[in-house]
Amino acid sequence: VGFSLPPGLPLAAGTQPSPLLPGRSSPPLASVSRRKSPTSRAGQGLASAVRMMSATDKLPAGYTRRAVWRTEEPGDLKRLRLQTDTLPPPAAGEVRVAIQAVGLNFADVFTALGMYDAAPQGEPVIPGLEFAGVVEEVGERLRTKQKKVDVERSADGRKYVVKQQQGQQDKQGDEDGLPTRDLRPGDRVMGFTRFGAYSTHVNVGTPFIRRIPDEWSYAQGAGFVVQALTAWYGAMQLGAAPRARSMLVHSAAGGVGLFSLQICQMFGVVPVAIVGSEDKARFLQDTMGLKASQIIVRPYREKEFRRRLEESLRAIGCEGFDIVMDSVAGKYFQAGYDNLAPGGRHILFGAATYTPRGDKGKVWTSPEFWYSIVPKFLSRPTLDVQNMIGENKSVAGFNLIWLTDGKSDPKELGRLINEILQPSVRWMPPIIGKTFPFTEVLEALRYFKSGKSVGKVVLTVSEDDADKGSAQ
Repeated sequence: VGFSLPPGLPLAAGTQPSPLLPGRSSPPLASVSRRKSPTSRAGQGLASAVRMMSATDKLPAGYTRRAVWRTEEPGDLKRLRLQTDTLPPPAAGEVRVAIQAVGLNFADVFTALGMYDAAPQGEPVIPGLEFAGVVEEVGERLRTKQKKVDVERSADGRKYVVKQQQGQQDKQGDEDGLPTRDLRPGDRVMGFTRFGAYSTHVNVGTPFIRRIPDEWSYAQGAGFVVQALTAWYGAMQLGAAPRARSMLVHSAAGGVGLFSLQICQMFGVVPVAIVGSEDKARFLQDTMGLKASQIIVRPYREKEFRRRLEESLRAIGCEGFDIVMDSVAGKYFQAGYDNLAPGGRHILFGAATYTPRGDKGKVWTSPEFWYSIVPKFLSRPTLDVQNMIGENKSVAGFNLIWLTDGKSDPKELGRLINEILQPSVRWMPPIIGKTFPFTEVLEALRYFKSGKSVGKVVLTVSEDDADKGSAQ
């Protein structure tokens, strides 16, 4: 998900997770002199280069040793360090998950590059929003309560309704809006955390985790929650997809793009997909069954992009798009907005156009920051809100991470997760384009932001990764 902050703007103060929020970390038990660890296994001999904490080191009851990727000064990918620290027992309302796979998102890239306003400011940060793994320990006896819901079309087929099934609910379940269900050690789960997923273990609140479908791998579980939530919230709640005839999907071969295309299939919406290469165009034809006339390989020039959008609209027999799902923004925003149908909605949830080519982001001494990123920001499109009234068009921007800011009800995000996991909402298993070992975070992030990937890029965690890292 592209949770990005346009560069050059002041960053908002970050909010630390609390036990009621998705993720919780703790300071190390003891102060240990820091030592830089290698950032890649390639040519560096990770096993011999890092200093591991001794297996005989005693930890207080309930604590566990883990490895994390942490940056103490965001702005450069190379500042990410593989470190070892300790995690306290899960608090009430939490479980501890031994992570098996981590899904990469643009939020991770922008967090490491110092360009993400939701990240904690002025302190070390562990990137990562989504993961899959095994419940290792539960905080007191927990029950996650969820009401069973189904999405159905209305009788006229013009909208969707959420129907609650009748069933016995205890008092707390009714208050939470969430069916009774136990989480036990050994359960395979997938979930969301407010940072901290670049780790071998994490404590997380139960509203933000669910069991992985039996037929899915851990990598597929790590590639589901954030992407599906973003597509569902954007296209359904903001875009009113069941009423739409057409949808323009940017970065359609990526995680959110593929889920957006599936929403089109669910409700009979005709999509036009934007991709970055001919290989991705063929991928969508083979995987999603799109016609060549429904796919645009993104041209460099805005004028050519506009012309191809108009050609695609004629090919699908529509005067304009009812929904634009936009994770790119920048110079590609205006053409999409101009080609909205009356009543159309431009849904903006990312700004991948600001992604630096190299390893440096918001670094004042970086030439790329001043010669590439800043000019893009200063030339960003603007809208006349008065004209929007006459054009009958709207723009909606969102970032789901703010539902975990400590001010919003954490159960709201849990309810959204329930919606995307309803039996009536049938997703294809997440497509995993490429996996990297947990120890190769830099290589993974560089590949991810290169624009070459399809589907989801995932880090896989091995059993001995918890001991790989310099002590903090």
